[in-house]
Amino acid sequence: MAEQQKPSKPRAKRRRPTKKRWFVLVVVIGLMVGGVAGFFLNKAVSNRKASPAPKQSATIKASSATKAKIESSATTEKAKPVNKTELAASLGWGEVSSGNTSKKQIALTFDGAAGATSTTAFLDVLKDADLHCTFFLAGQFADSYPDIAKRIVAEGHELGNHSDAHRYFTRLKANQVQAQVQGAEDKIQKLTGVSTKPYFRFPYGSRNEQLIKQVNDLGYISVYWTYDTQDWQKNASSEMLHSRVMSNASPGAIILMHCDSPHEPEALPGIIKDLQAAGYKLVTLTEVLTP
Repeated sequence: MAEQQKPSKPRAKRRRPTKKRWFVLVVVIGLMVGGVAGFFLNKAVSNRKASPAPKQSATIKASSATKAKIESSATTEKAKPVNKTELAASLGWGEVSSGNTSKKQIALTFDGAAGATSTTAFLDVLKDADLHCTFFLAGQFADSYPDIAKRIVAEGHELGNHSDAHRYFTRLKANQVQAQVQGAEDKIQKLTGVSTKPYFRFPYGSRNEQLIKQVNDLGYISVYWTYDTQDWQKNASSEMLHSRVMSNASPGAIILMHCDSPHEPEALPGIIKDLQAAGYKLVTLTEVLTP
């Protein structure tokens, strides 16, 4: 007898998702997509905020600011020239024979008294080199060479007092000393419009403590020299001048030269070139004395 088969269970019908389930699924997927998109968007914005400004722009701004600061400083310096009287007072008046030794600067100074053998020629040299120096002029120099004295001032050189008639001060009485100093000041200022104060150089370097005190009381600081080129000697030559200057060159040096030396025009170009090559800046007496 055949075995009866058990009736098989009917297959369960697949239930299609309801509208509610579709809605939930869409919301979940939307939240996931939105979260991922938001993450990357926030990261991009964060990176953008953190990125620095281009280096080139920063450099341009910094350069402009620096340039403006430098220009402002230069304008201020030009507007406030050194007060020479205050400078002399800060140095204690008395006498100086050298300047600020902390700076590699040298002052070329020229004494003008009875002669002006080559002054015009070496003024051309100084002009071509764009240098300003200090000239100690006597009243008799202003009388004898007014055009040269005016040119010295017109070309920006500095003046000092070298007495009226270039006499040995140690042989003079107090009233004669005063007359010599004041006589030169009156003549030179009337001719050039520039005062010789507060720099005075004794003729021949002839002085003592009493004389230095007297010229101090007249408003002058005594200016000696660090070394003399000895361009006034009979056996002097341009080679000797050059050698003497270069062998004695030192920071703050005040060098003595003369307006009536025939060797200055030939010696000066080489002296200027070699001093500058050695790193020295050639300046006026005021500049070399300034701290």
